[in-house]
Amino acid sequence: MIFDPSALEIDYLSYDEETEESSDSVEILDEMPLIFLGHDKKRGYNPKGELESNSDELATQTPSFSNKSRVSGSLEAARRFSSKNPFFNITMKLYHNIYGGSTIPIDFARRHMKRNNQKVTLNVGSRSWISKVVHYPKYSYARFTSGWGSFARENNLKDGDACFFELINSDDLMFKVSIFRS
Repeated sequence: MIFDPSALEIDYLSYDEETEESSDSVEILDEMPLIFLGHDKKRGYNPKGELESNSDELATQTPSFSNKSRVSGSLEAARRFSSKNPFFNITMKLYHNIYGGSTIPIDFARRHMKRNNQKVTLNVGSRSWISKVVHYPKYSYARFTSGWGSFARENNLKDGDACFFELINSDDLMFKVSIFRS
């Protein structure tokens, strides 16, 4: 007999041929493709810096809130966003803060991020954060990784906030980030 720390007897099944025959089998698949939850292609970017289809997308992607006037004000400000520099936008979701990362539109990453792993600078006002971007071209997936948690926490990013990442220095990958609160 074997006892656990609470002095209860532990019943270990013994191995016999009957047990083996009656047990459910499991098939192990060696090569399963990895699936990444990347950015929706509709939420791409415009290299000319104009917000076209994204403005309508933003309204449908933002969750409903009790304070409708505050939300509509931030959506209206986001719709008016334009820049001469290339940019992309991300509407914050709860998992961006929990899991410490945010996806980047793959079209933007392919055009402006030449290496698979590189550091970027995120500027909000006079403050800066260094983050790492990991780009998986094989899987059409790119995301902010280390450094993102500090950026999100210190900018108090919440579910529904719209962030526009404007590329202001393509050599050093420096972004000016504009945050529109939900």
